[in-house]
Amino acid sequence: MCTPASAKVLKENIIELSQNGKILHLIVDAPKNIKMHIWSNEPEYYYDERNDGTLRVGFTFTLGAKERTLIKVRLMPQT
Repeated sequence: MCTPASAKVLKENIIELSQNGKILHLIVDAPKNIKMHIWSNEPEYYYDERNDGTLRVGFTFTLGAKERTLIKVRLMPQT
């Protein structure tokens, strides 16, 4: 997900996004070990369009061949 918010990994399955005093948690529920990531949005190649002031947040995990799983991703506003 691309976002202009500030981000930090809180737990193994939670990233906290904050902007203008508001907080949103990106929570991933999966039966496998997942790794939460915060990536730069700097263009990799000269022909890529710039997207200044943003970053990308997401997650990765590994499944075996022909393996299936259910993943639930929630965006939860914090009060």
